Amino acid sequence: MPTRPAYPIPKTTPFKVHIPDDDLQHLDTLLRMTPAAQLTYETSLPGNDRKFGMRQDWSKQVVAEWQSAFDWRKHETYINTFDHFHINIEDDLGNFHIHFVAMYSNRQDAVPLLVLHGWPGSFLELLPMLDKLRNKYSPDDLPYHLVVPSLPGYAFSSPPPSDRDFGIEDIARLMNQLMLNLGHGAGYIVQGGDVGSKVARVMVAKHEQCKVNFCIMENEPRQLETGSSYAIQHATKPATISLVLSSNPVALLAWLIQGTRRH
Repeated sequence: MPTRPAYPIPKTTPFKVHIPDDDLQHLDTLLRMTPAAQLTYETSLPGNDRKFGMRQDWSKQVVAEWQSAFDWRKHETYINTFDHFHINIEDDLGNFHIHFVAMYSNRQDAVPLLVLHGWPGSFLELLPMLDKLRNKYSPDDLPYHLVVPSLPGYAFSSPPPSDRDFGIEDIARLMNQLMLNLGHGAGYIVQGGDVGSKVARVMVAKHEQCKVNFCIMENEPRQLETGSSYAIQHATKPATISLVLSSNPVALLAWLIQGTRRH
């Protein structure tokens, strides 16, 4: 495996996460203007049952807490305790501006490790892992060079092109190029969860620089029986669900949370 790339990390631009005040105010306005969903049998089963998905009482409680108690700036400060970068990747489909978090070791034998998030999620779901590693290791002891990107269309990375289909193989190609641009052409390991696991599988099959990918897990029966309907919607009618979710933050919240409670 290669040693650490020359510092500063080549071809990258450091940046800090900062959501403009106007955007936060706009979100607050949308939350205040969104009426509570109508109470139905499916949204109010006894015993806090979520058999049919998100409950109306839960939705009202969470939205109220979102407006009154959630402090984005506090979370933003924590997010910025990690090193964020943008890198431009030239591809046959155009130029892509890819965001990633990096944690590099000073060890010459450190192993480059690309860690890919899934859906519903983002690079944020991997920050606790980075937090544990930086608390456990110093840069002189850290056994990995860690790279945690935002997949295309997530967070601060460029969206997919709007004039053609864009699939797992396209994402895998961009993620491999990311690692090559960072100086890891001699080899790296990739690990992925959810969508990230599918990207990892293609990477190890298509790109020789990717040496190892993931551990195979058995399917969870309850997930297949009662928790996979969202995937059918995403696969067959992505345009419809994108219009619905982009119009209302409460709808987006319910859909994302449902995705984390798969059964």
